[in-house]
Amino acid sequence: MLVSIVLIFLLLVAFLRLRDWAKYGQMHKKSRFRLLSKAKKLLNKEAWEEAEKILLLLYENGERSPDLWLLYSQVLRGTNRVEEALRWIAFGARKYPNDLSFLLEEGQILLRLKKWEESLQKIVRATPLIRSEEDHLALATALYYTDHFEDAWMILSPFLERTRNGFVLTLAADTLVAMGANQEAIPLYVHALGRGGKRHHILLALGNAYHQTGQLKEAEAVFQKILMRDRSDIAATLGLGACMEEKNFYNKALALYQSTPVWTSGDLSILKQAGISALHLQKFELARDCFSQILEKHPPTPLYLSYFGYSLECLQRWEEAEEVYLQMIRLFPHHPHGYRTLAWIFGSGHSHQLTPDEGIAFAHKGLKLLPDPISWEILSACIARMGNYEKAYEIQHYLFTSIDDQQERARRQIAMRVLRGKNPLSDTQIKRGLVA
Repeated sequence: MLVSIVLIFLLLVAFLRLRDWAKYGQMHKKSRFRLLSKAKKLLNKEAWEEAEKILLLLYENGERSPDLWLLYSQVLRGTNRVEEALRWIAFGARKYPNDLSFLLEEGQILLRLKKWEESLQKIVRATPLIRSEEDHLALATALYYTDHFEDAWMILSPFLERTRNGFVLTLAADTLVAMGANQEAIPLYVHALGRGGKRHHILLALGNAYHQTGQLKEAEAVFQKILMRDRSDIAATLGLGACMEEKNFYNKALALYQSTPVWTSGDLSILKQAGISALHLQKFELARDCFSQILEKHPPTPLYLSYFGYSLECLQRWEEAEEVYLQMIRLFPHHPHGYRTLAWIFGSGHSHQLTPDEGIAFAHKGLKLLPDPISWEILSACIARMGNYEKAYEIQHYLFTSIDDQQERARRQIAMRVLRGKNPLSDTQIKRGLVA
């Protein structure tokens, strides 16, 4: 009897559960489309949290449609959970391998992860689905970051007259800059301001475009606007400093670099420009300190070693300068500047450690790597320093007859007069190449 009662009770429970499941299935069937539609509307409003609650509710209750996978991926992407979004959409793509929507969404996610080549491959395969402005922006972004600038411009240009999307305008302007059309990019950057997008990027790019087109007053105004909000902005500081340097206001540029809050942290870019400005202002000790700090923090490069060595030359610390250039030729044996400068130091009589054979060898090596008039002139000085004044004179005479510039001809006439008197050339009579 007891067994029968228990059996009846279990059957009743099972029946009630089956009824509830059936009832839920009917409700789910009726409400699924409505809930998915609501989630889409919330996504369009970027109401990520509310949309996610609806989608998770549907998922927990058995919903597995393609729309669910795509919408939830967009939630994850919109809330910067991009790695999770990539795993989610990849699983959905395996579940629905013929649905191009998954390729397009995966391409969008890969863009956020800055995996440009992979993103482009996915988006291109989903080209038949690309209709909206957002989709075209995604394709153009992938093209831009894979250096297909003309293709990116072709995608974006039809939208420019009617778009209100700052990201579209900014990318179009960036694309023009990449193609060298800075002047054409300027109105797009101006239009992009206030239309959304990354304001700092727009202002900085606008300032650089003004600078590149020689509109220094406008460029300075933009960089100063950035610095009013953040005095430690390195890019804006360098941009404003570059405008000042271009107008030969090296004193103002140096004061700007030294007044920035990042000066004490020893930012390499700031130190470099400060050092160059100091050289122009003949503040050689400051220039040496700047490039010395750079080389303490940064692996040696021909540029940094050149500036450091030159600042030592200006302080007449010739032996230290030679050590710097010897280091340069050891580290960069195919770069001409180390050889040419060592030969110049020898030819001008300032060398403390080079033998005549080394001086001549460095001059020939510099000439081989960079066969220009300066290299020939330095070789002439080295030959004269060894006492072969006739050969040195022949080189100078050839250089004299091969140029039309009257100032250069006059300078070489003086050099030839010195060599006729069987005297070596001094540092004022040998042209030195540019620092870098």
